[in-house]
Amino acid sequence: MFIDKDFEELWRFDNLPERISVGDYGLFDEERETLINYIKGFFRYIREQGHVPLSDFARYMEFFDMLCETQDDGLMLIVTNAMIETALLRNEEEEKEEELLREFYRKYWDAMIRKDAAFLRGLMAEDYHLEHMMGVRQSGEEFLRGLLDGTFNYYSAEHDSIEVRIDGMEAVMSGKSRVLASVYGGGKHEWRLQGDFRLRNEGGGWKMLASRVIGY
Repeated sequence: MFIDKDFEELWRFDNLPERISVGDYGLFDEERETLINYIKGFFRYIREQGHVPLSDFARYMEFFDMLCETQDDGLMLIVTNAMIETALLRNEEEEKEEELLREFYRKYWDAMIRKDAAFLRGLMAEDYHLEHMMGVRQSGEEFLRGLLDGTFNYYSAEHDSIEVRIDGMEAVMSGKSRVLASVYGGGKHEWRLQGDFRLRNEGGGWKMLASRVIGY
């Protein structure tokens, strides 16, 4: 993280109001107050979380034009470096989290093939529900009963793509897989299945809130 003496002073907010008010920057009082609040919020994120959430990062770009109006090169350098480095840190963290969810999808299918109900139950939020290709809607427990009693049988799954989008503590994931399965007493057949998932990070890990299966 980019740290120097001026940064540390801003971190504590000791001289921020005075620094913004030095000179005639052509800022109205309301604009000056907005700029101060933006900068405080930005550095508070860094101080408390170590990064700025990507969903909020764009909002802090709004104050950049106003910051340019101050003509304070030192202040701009401090804020710009902090923005760049926290954005890079956030990108690295999101890439790791996205890969965790792609692995989540692969492990989900491995457990479906093994009929590992205990493992699958651990991936489900308490109110998880799913919707099958035919439009049948089930709770997680109803689906697991069908998996164990032979209503749903999965033999292999080859994954063509796994797309992930994270927004804070929630995520959406869409996987396309060629699945060899037999369901509802029918014979083995290869299905091209797209699974769309909504997930929430519940502190101990990601949990499925809902899923829907369609063909592709």
